[in-house]
Amino acid sequence: MSAMLKERIRIGRVRRIRAMCVSIVLLWAPNLNAIAQQTTSPISVTLTSGNTANIISLKRMSDSDTLMLRGTFNNKRSSSMRLDVSDIALVDLKNRKEYHIIRNDRNDCICSTRSSAQVDGEVSVDFWAAFAAPPDSVTALSLFWDGADPIQIPITK
Repeated sequence: MSAMLKERIRIGRVRRIRAMCVSIVLLWAPNLNAIAQQTTSPISVTLTSGNTANIISLKRMSDSDTLMLRGTFNNKRSSSMRLDVSDIALVDLKNRKEYHIIRNDRNDCICSTRSSAQVDGEVSVDFWAAFAAPPDSVTALSLFWDGADPIQIPITK
């Protein structure tokens, strides 16, 4: 294969990837803007590791099939540690239904960390995760994460 043909193939791949990224941004941009404008009081969760998380919002997205959980993880330790938001579960205790993070076809979570991330000691990092949404009649879900006591999180629109 000639060098010129290889370069044309590479350019074609780059263009397809760029178009795909633009499509993703256009699909998510309205939702991300709505999330950024959300102003609610954070709900504090103390994890069994001694660290804390502040849940900023649990918002029903405009498509109503998706919930977006946003928060801040606070590493209280002096050493770095792994943050894994993929094991968060939201539970409708009244209807006995559990909601897990949405995953893609490669089983990666649709979340800010994809799987897990190292967080330096005494540092706070923002996170988000997408969940399947319960029926509109459900107005709050209980959050279960890292052995912490379940905490009720209101769903906002």
